[in-house]
Amino acid sequence: MKFFIRNTVKSLVDAMVKRVAAGKPDLGYFEKISVLPSQSGYHYAAFRNLEKLPESIQKQFTAIFQENGFLPERVIHLYQQVFISHEGVIFKNFQVAPSSLIFAGRRMDYHNSFFLKQWLENRVKNAPGVVAIVYNSNSYNNYYHWLIEACSKLVVLSNYCDNCAVLVPAPVPEYVTATTKLLGFSRLVPITKQEVIKVAHAIEVVQTSAIGNEYTNDYATHQDPLLLQQVREKLLSKLAVHAERPDKLLFISRAKQKTRRLQNEAELLEILEPAGFEVIFLEGRTFEEQARLLHEARVVIGVHGANLTNSLFMQPNQVLVELIDKDYFNPVYYRLASYSGLRYFRIGCEAASKKAGPEKSDIIVNTEEVVAVLAQIFS
Repeated sequence: MKFFIRNTVKSLVDAMVKRVAAGKPDLGYFEKISVLPSQSGYHYAAFRNLEKLPESIQKQFTAIFQENGFLPERVIHLYQQVFISHEGVIFKNFQVAPSSLIFAGRRMDYHNSFFLKQWLENRVKNAPGVVAIVYNSNSYNNYYHWLIEACSKLVVLSNYCDNCAVLVPAPVPEYVTATTKLLGFSRLVPITKQEVIKVAHAIEVVQTSAIGNEYTNDYATHQDPLLLQQVREKLLSKLAVHAERPDKLLFISRAKQKTRRLQNEAELLEILEPAGFEVIFLEGRTFEEQARLLHEARVVIGVHGANLTNSLFMQPNQVLVELIDKDYFNPVYYRLASYSGLRYFRIGCEAASKKAGPEKSDIIVNTEEVVAVLAQIFS
């Protein structure tokens, strides 16, 4: 009964707000500034053990190899007197700025009764001056998307304004505090899930990567290799990490995680440890510790997950081996390895549970395949 009443009230409010919104002017940016030109011509190369993967996965990778690596013109939008949600969504006058949505399908989460938040004074806080927005619903609580996408936007922003205030999700993760400071932004404006912020002057750095499908959450798309190289170089330079000869053989364990663990990890370690591999956990390590550790790595083996984002800091020509459900396509770390000049291997694993789905299921690796890949690496 309560559920029915709540939905009925929401429907009535939605209808009322929609009617009011029809008479309001559109939300438009105050100024649009071009910061990076359109870009094309990047081609991905096949990796060595591609033929070991299921045919359906091979076909999907073949499509990537045939891509032209196109990126549209990248821009900055300037707004005046707008509201921003905790996911970095910009709105005003019952309108959402489409560029602040990671994909068009999210528009339905931000309509009608959502806009009433701009008048709920107990949740709205004011931010005088200039505030920049570099994250979205993907990167506000995700290490990969923050480091690869939000940090790319911070590099773009650094060429436009000097240490302006930056909106960040609260509670603020250590890696967010560290990377923003290293990239030249020490003035942070935290925002919680319960809050909306009213900004006098907002700077939105629009998506710097290609969008695969604007109606679905298809974020595994082409990034800007040159921009990522700048992110890498700026962060390593500020950390004073010098290019020494990489010699570490690392296996990144997910045993402390709740999903995508390697069920037969003990069996795998019987092969890796005698070969000189060190078992490491990245949980609990600072951003600086993770960057330094991966910069010293010659070979990194790990299960698909955010830990592999740190392969950005590996030196060119070193090796990344990704263990992943054999039926799960997600190519983000293959793409990242390509941008970083790494030798990439992908080992398809059996799902421990079909019910959990490939994004959450634990996996079981065929250790014979690992032995074969190691033979290729060290030959």
